[in-house]
Amino acid sequence: MATLSRRALLLIITVMLALTWGDHGTNAFGQAGPATADTPEEPAVPIDKVPASSGAAAGGLSVPTGGLVAVIEIDGPIFYDNQLDSLKRRTDRAIQDGADLIVFDLDTPGGRLDLALDISSYIRTLPVPTVAWVDDQALSAGILIGSACDELVMSRASLTGDCAPIIPGENLAPTERAKALSPLLAEFRANAADNYNGTTTTDYALFHAMCALGVEVYQVKHKITGEVRLVSQADYAVMVDGQSPVDAAGIGQSSTSALDTPDELQQVGKPVVTVTDASEVGQWELIKQIHNGTTLLTMNEIESLDAGLSRATVSTEAELKTLYGAGNVQRYEETWSESLVAFLVNPMVRAALLLLGIVGLLLEYFSPGLFVPGIVGLAAFAVLIGAPFLVGLAQTWHLLLIVGGVALVVYEMFTMTTFGVLAVIGLLMFIAGLVLSGVQTASNGLPTSGSARQVMITSLAFVGAIVMTVPILFVMTKYFGSLPLLNKLVLTDSQTASLATAGGIEVPHQRVSGDEVVGGGKVKPGMTGVVTRTGLRPAGNIEIDDQLIDVTSSGGFVEPGTTVRVLEVHGNMITVEPVESSDEA
Repeated sequence: MATLSRRALLLIITVMLALTWGDHGTNAFGQAGPATADTPEEPAVPIDKVPASSGAAAGGLSVPTGGLVAVIEIDGPIFYDNQLDSLKRRTDRAIQDGADLIVFDLDTPGGRLDLALDISSYIRTLPVPTVAWVDDQALSAGILIGSACDELVMSRASLTGDCAPIIPGENLAPTERAKALSPLLAEFRANAADNYNGTTTTDYALFHAMCALGVEVYQVKHKITGEVRLVSQADYAVMVDGQSPVDAAGIGQSSTSALDTPDELQQVGKPVVTVTDASEVGQWELIKQIHNGTTLLTMNEIESLDAGLSRATVSTEAELKTLYGAGNVQRYEETWSESLVAFLVNPMVRAALLLLGIVGLLLEYFSPGLFVPGIVGLAAFAVLIGAPFLVGLAQTWHLLLIVGGVALVVYEMFTMTTFGVLAVIGLLMFIAGLVLSGVQTASNGLPTSGSARQVMITSLAFVGAIVMTVPILFVMTKYFGSLPLLNKLVLTDSQTASLATAGGIEVPHQRVSGDEVVGGGKVKPGMTGVVTRTGLRPAGNIEIDDQLIDVTSSGGFVEPGTTVRVLEVHGNMITVEPVESSDEA
């Protein structure tokens, strides 16, 4: 029970709605019964017509002559907290510019439930009329956001629906699914009540069928008034079949339901009777069945138009402008900084930054005084760690884990007190901190069940980046002076002489680095030289045979003029120690 409660708590906070890998249902319409419609009976309605098949879509919005329609794009998975912030900033700009109508251009496969709920609630509070424009797809979290708008239009060959909460790769228990469905269905009911004729049963049945299996949807018409509504099988039993609300209350669990597992509906998203007026009993007649409940409801633009969910088919901004009679249609794009941050939190981009940071810092360590690799490495790590904080993914303890891991690695490098054990622990802490800072976590900073796939992808990307540093560093240290661009970081003899002459200073020395030729031979252990006036801090220069060598002291600071002996030569890395201390040993 403890495990179930913990998982349920995590699920309600950050459960993932169906993403692109979810089952979107290629045929959302039922096949049972003569009244079931596989395809709409009417052709697509022209752009300047409003479908009359549902009171939900009748009438439609319009703007004053010459009015401004603002288009705000919601593109890709709904995943990062900064997406809501960006949406608010763009919407505020549109309102300040006097927009008469705000159109949210939706092209998303879904995303996080908690974030989609926040966006939906925000849209409902806007003082300007809103339209959801399904441009390609608005699945899962996308249709939840779309339902918050005052009306919905769809482009040609677009899809919407399929909104069941899931954790990819896992089967949710009925209690967990019910806990996730509760706020989702509540938001859909509120959106339907606010934006669809003020009647939750009119289009809520469609949304309900998108979220739960076993929900049938019928299009019915009042025998006297001609009003058209969309209802579930529970309301259908009362309004068309004439059953009493009490008798119809159990229709969702009935064996006559199209779903073969009625027991699941006893706990998860079952249809309920919403008719409370006795005068409604038996006063409606069937037009057709929209959905038989065997799949999650997914609709294309023709089906949505026929059912009344969509007002019109709109594929271009010109058609949008014509539909609403606008004088101007203006897009409000993300700022360059918002787009950049979204790019920088991509797992592959973060892995590239990690590779660049490690290579840059190690090059600076092996070749002290170059500065450029060190600056590039530090900048890469700053972006790698900072970007997740900007989008609300990282937490403070993730940063502490990263810093602690680096501290352990550095300590072990200089002391070797545990023969590498602390370095391994530090490296694991470092990778763990980087991974956790870039994935969706719960309030305790640990990954949610729904982010397991992203944790795996990010971890593999980081490990691959670390492994790649070995061959890259080997090539760069071995051929540092001859590689394009990198050879610009080391002065040649002629460049040194030119700089000296231009400055009016006589410099008799030739500057070399690492195992480059010194007087016809390589720098070898045992050679001695004198520390130049800059000293070793611990990196600096020594003079051997009138040539300047970049070296690093094996200890701390070494005073200028001190005689030192070469201890080790590894590529461009030369380690020296004062001759006096060596002789005493």
